Amino acid sequence: MLNKTLNIMVNNFNALYEHDIVGCLLSKGIYAYAEKCRADTAADIIISKNPDIFLYYLSEYCMDIIICMKKVLSAENVSTRFVIVSDIRNGCVEQIFYENGASCFITAPFENDKLYSVIQSLMYSPVSICNKNLKQKITRILVSFGISPRMKGYHYIRSALINEFFDRSCLKNITKELYPKIANEYGTSPQNVERDIRYAIDTAWKNRDSISYDFISLDKINSLESKPTNFEFIAFISDILRIAAEPPDK
Repeated sequence: MLNKTLNIMVNNFNALYEHDIVGCLLSKGIYAYAEKCRADTAADIIISKNPDIFLYYLSEYCMDIIICMKKVLSAENVSTRFVIVSDIRNGCVEQIFYENGASCFITAPFENDKLYSVIQSLMYSPVSICNKNLKQKITRILVSFGISPRMKGYHYIRSALINEFFDRSCLKNITKELYPKIANEYGTSPQNVERDIRYAIDTAWKNRDSISYDFISLDKINSLESKPTNFEFIAFISDILRIAAEPPDK
């Protein structure tokens, strides 16, 4: 079991939700506690206590928590990671939080084991790969494959990679679970998600001979003997991300 401090802050009206989360994590052996304060005053408390993870329930989009995140992430000797839990199902809102330093954005409702899986991933992954750099690394890799941000498949693959990074079980049922989740985020259908990802992979496969990316070795590229399926490509890029996150041998 993990033995990490998890600082939970929720809106005052959401006390029941707070206790559900605290109870879940305590039952898993994680020291979790609630810290009720407003988003616009939370930064000083987080900086003073420096928890491993700050879990924030977002009921509606506001800039206060973004400002809080920026202040905390720029503070010296503070290593807190932000996990956002929200009822908001909007890919643009999710992207804003990732770009401003959130380590993970979880859409409610979710199973308790999902939250625990996220905590595990964060605790055993370097900070550098768990903040906004994760999206930057994904962008660099996809662009190096010739998959442009102008392509719909680019955004769907990026979302799939972020989901897989924090929950490695999500690829087990890519058709019935991952595609519908991404479709819901972007207001489209699972069939469109599958098709646009496949089109992006077709583009990447055509450009594979011109790939030049530090984390991708020629042997790694050559390991793909034929054009990968959607599942294989996402798993392939995810593996590259995890290798990049590993500390160098001493």
